[in-house]
Amino acid sequence: MADLMIITLTFHSAFRVGTGNADGTAHATIDRDTPVPASSLKGLMRASAERLLPYRPEVVDAVFGTPRRPCPWHWSPARFAPPPGPWDPTHPQDQRRPRGAGPEPEAETDADLTPPVALRARVKIDPATGTALGDHLVFAEEMSAATARFTVTRTGPLPLDRDGRPLSGLAEQDHLAVLACAAAGLHELGAGRRRGLGWVSCQTDQPALDGTLLARFDQLAAVPADEADEPVPPVHPAGGSAATGPAPAPTETGDAR
Repeated sequence: MADLMIITLTFHSAFRVGTGNADGTAHATIDRDTPVPASSLKGLMRASAERLLPYRPEVVDAVFGTPRRPCPWHWSPARFAPPPGPWDPTHPQDQRRPRGAGPEPEAETDADLTPPVALRARVKIDPATGTALGDHLVFAEEMSAATARFTVTRTGPLPLDRDGRPLSGLAEQDHLAVLACAAAGLHELGAGRRRGLGWVSCQTDQPALDGTLLARFDQLAAVPADEADEPVPPVHPAGGSAATGPAPAPTETGDAR
């Protein structure tokens, strides 16, 4: 099995992974060079793995690393792909793609495919009157995209225990099963999700999230017999199906484009 995962990130809404800095126009900004950084993707996948493996924290630590044990996997930033279908001059990504251009090559990392930044205005509502408060208008940056890709590549040896055996008994196939299921369980990205931003889904092409991989993950998720008082059902990514999309995002009044 290959030690490289290619993950497709599909956006179901606009998104914002903030830099933590403001500028003269917006109080929340996006990094133009790296809108979805590798550190954010790794952190989100680790959080997803922790939700799916609540009784096996040692498995999560073996795959994602700890302060004392480096992670054997490396995440790339997300690189954007043009939207599928015919060229559409109204689509923000097609505005940077020439008419008639074909699909993005698998290894394409052209920064020109990064979608343009838009501004979203917000106002604070007075709870007593239900009207906008004066001097409470703020702007935040966001992006809209169809899909992006990122990779998870093995760059170091798998962790071993003191006896020289794989830590927690995890072979490379087990690591890949955890990573693939963690990606499938990822449905939110960045800030503003209560306002309809950052709803996504992920699909792994290599390895595929099939029955064999899910069976392997179920074995990893099971509580060891000597630790469990009674059987604990495993938790499946995305509620049992990798194809399950995110729940409809709640909206909040007070936002304006």
